[in-house]
Amino acid sequence: MGDVPDPSVSFEVKVLSPSPTRVVVRVAGVLDEHTGAELSEKVGAQLERGVTHVLLDLRGLTDCKILGRQALRQLQGTLLEAGARTAYLTGSPRMRGMTLMVINGSKDPYAATFVNPPEADDWLESEVDRRARNVAFTEKNA
Repeated sequence: MGDVPDPSVSFEVKVLSPSPTRVVVRVAGVLDEHTGAELSEKVGAQLERGVTHVLLDLRGLTDCKILGRQALRQLQGTLLEAGARTAYLTGSPRMRGMTLMVINGSKDPYAATFVNPPEADDWLESEVDRRARNVAFTEKNA
């Protein structure tokens, strides 16, 4: 997965394309309504070029304002409409909780949140939806 974004910057979005259908979007700094719009614009451009698998690496976020969360929720709706499979990579319990609210609010069965890159990669490569993954996890750990 490479380096974690630099949290000392005010806001930064880096788009990496490991394949024609997959993109890694690394975000650092504070997510608010303005930076959320920038993020949405950059991800939207990737969807227009045919990307179907998106990893949003949010480990470099230092804060997420309420309007930033709303922008992320709108972005998740766009990803759902486009049929994109989405993985959120988070570095703190607070950001993980925020992404869970975004995902659950969108009711997107093909979006999930992770704390380690290999799990996020596995999710993007799989075909299973989130509900089936949760059932399999519960059965495995019962």
